[in-house]
Amino acid sequence: MTIDHKIVVILDGTPERTTTGTGKVCATTFEQLRTRDAGKGEKIPILSEALSLVKILDLNWLLS
Repeated sequence: MTIDHKIVVILDGTPERTTTGTGKVCATTFEQLRTRDAGKGEKIPILSEALSLVKILDLNWLLS
């Protein structure tokens, strides 16, 4: 969760390994995280965006 209470879909508590960002996700605003490149121009999604895509594509997904 970001400092402004947005639930984001990211692998780690820090974005260094999967994006161009640094620092702790919990100490960063969503807008700041959204500017980070998660590969090939992809952006870090909020949970509702990811769930919408799962539904549209009729995927199975495990949330842990």
